[in-house]
Amino acid sequence: MAIEGTDAVGKTKLTHELFSWLRSEHSQINSMMMDEFSSSPVGRLIKEVINDKTFFMLGDNEHIPIAETLILGSDFMLQQEIFSKATSSSKRGLIMSDRGIYSFFVYQGIRLKNSYGDSIDWEKWITDMFSPIGFPDLTLCLSSPINQIERRLRDRGDEVSPESLAFINQAQNEFLRIGRGSDSRSFVILENIDGEFSHTLNQAQKAVREILCSSGVSH
Repeated sequence: MAIEGTDAVGKTKLTHELFSWLRSEHSQINSMMMDEFSSSPVGRLIKEVINDKTFFMLGDNEHIPIAETLILGSDFMLQQEIFSKATSSSKRGLIMSDRGIYSFFVYQGIRLKNSYGDSIDWEKWITDMFSPIGFPDLTLCLSSPINQIERRLRDRGDEVSPESLAFINQAQNEFLRIGRGSDSRSFVILENIDGEFSHTLNQAQKAVREILCSSGVSH
């Protein structure tokens, strides 16, 4: 299960709230939560270079997107492998990730196309890279009005520029495009409006219940 969306749409908050609810309401499931970046040496390196603001930036500064995609993908797959091995054979397992494969289609896909054009099918390249893992059974994708995203970014002290907002808006539109072209049972779009998070959380819980029931994990 993946929680997707752009920066400042509330995905990390939803991931933690939903995970706490899942552990409480469905204790028969071995639930594990994947952070956006791991605590491994690879994950620590990614967080370090992000804090240096020299790599994986939101704006249109120079990127090396093939290398970025491989580095980010290795950390994502590292966590998947660790959690998969930790799943008990006697207890159903569920991995909930803060971001997932669709973020690679959106963020890295935009950067790859901007840098190298469409001479390569980048979506297929990313899909093939993640073929050992596959797509999540359920994706919850948050969206928010761009003015609310801007305010949240400023409230948490992030630098906001017209370029970064334009990129976030482009990324959000790409998430929505993917969602509208996907099975609505496995890719659920949730709008997170200021002051209405409890409603968003209730919708997310409903979607999780439905996927658990359809897979025979919960009744």
